[in-house]
Amino acid sequence: MTKKEILKKLPKLKEIKGENIKSFKIIQLGIGALGSQLIGCIAPDVRNTVEITVLDYDKVEERNLLGTQYYTEAVNNMLKTEALQYLIYKNYGIEVNIITEKLTNENISLLSNFDLIVDTFDNYDSRKLVQDYCISYNLEVIHIGFNPQFTFSIEFKDNYTIPTDFINAPDICTLPGAASFVKMVASLGSLVVQEWLKNGQKREFVGNRLNIREIT
Repeated sequence: MTKKEILKKLPKLKEIKGENIKSFKIIQLGIGALGSQLIGCIAPDVRNTVEITVLDYDKVEERNLLGTQYYTEAVNNMLKTEALQYLIYKNYGIEVNIITEKLTNENISLLSNFDLIVDTFDNYDSRKLVQDYCISYNLEVIHIGFNPQFTFSIEFKDNYTIPTDFINAPDICTLPGAASFVKMVASLGSLVVQEWLKNGQKREFVGNRLNIREIT
């Protein structure tokens, strides 16, 4: 199936215009391995109650099809935003808004349009950009990501410290057991997001593949 054929199957979805407003508006930053799996968990659980937007700027590549990500061969070489938008609608009939841009100092003010920001960026500079902006403007953000030594953290901005030692760490998706680990963290992250949406509770976790600890 070609990209044109895939896009024809979508309803008339548009980049974010503020239409069909739901009770909450969330934006997820980064839809690689963890981000794509996370939206695959969140979307069917919050259908019809939350307006979801995703932001990313690059394309689906061969390395994105290793089982750690939500993407399939059918969407190879498509923009990740368009590919995920298509797959979520195809699988669940749910419309997801997209922003196909790289987040920078010039456009970061768009985060102010959302009730909750979900950061799944996989690099230090982007995490710092988001954390600093959300602290400065008191925006609600949850950071869900991997750290060196095959560990993860799910933390809101008040307790979050950006790990500096993962700058030169290996790609999590290339390590043994990565697919199961990514999906586990995505599932837990989805439940944390849903708890916040339900009652404002901020639950935070750290751990590795076989040991999860809630931060209290």
